[in-house]
Amino acid sequence: MALFGGDKVIISRFSATLCCLLNKINPRDEDDNITIQYGVELILDNLLKLLFIQLLGILLGKGAETFIVLFVFCTLRLQAGGIHAKTNAGCFMGMLIIWFLSLSGAVVLKLNLLNVLAIYLFSLAIFICLVPKSKNITYFTRTAILKKKVVSIILLTLLALIAIYNENLRELIIYPVTLEVLTLLPPNKDVMKGDYKNEEENC
Repeated sequence: MALFGGDKVIISRFSATLCCLLNKINPRDEDDNITIQYGVELILDNLLKLLFIQLLGILLGKGAETFIVLFVFCTLRLQAGGIHAKTNAGCFMGMLIIWFLSLSGAVVLKLNLLNVLAIYLFSLAIFICLVPKSKNITYFTRTAILKKKVVSIILLTLLALIAIYNENLRELIIYPVTLEVLTLLPPNKDVMKGDYKNEEENC
């Protein structure tokens, strides 16, 4: 999974080398090493995407705005989850679209306090009902789900408060928040059925 074809090989080799070094320091079995290497590849791949978009924003004279949009979206995304593209190219295009729409909205369509409040209440309802959204939701315990839900709601509330009191940041916060909320739809079928791990299964 990489931003460009050639990067896939580079990221895979770097991840494998890093995991080998870590394994010498703290030996693990093969399954753990594979899992760790996959995680490192995902992190590096996502960092490449974000760095590319950030550099693009800087070149367009929107470096600070780009950082805010990416920070807001990714911070919520880490806790709330959301729909994932089936391909890496699709994921990258999705991030570009979110970035473009957020920056464009901040210029074209200004939001007032009523808009912010309405979006916050809508987002809050979605968060309460649907967070977290993950393809691995069936492996989450009830406690893990509750924790992600609570943290997501706290982050959402803090971002809404900043948007209310800082007009300069309002659209740069609210638009990526709105787009993140939309990625939570439709709901996880497994969550709607209550199909997730019990605490006892993980003891």
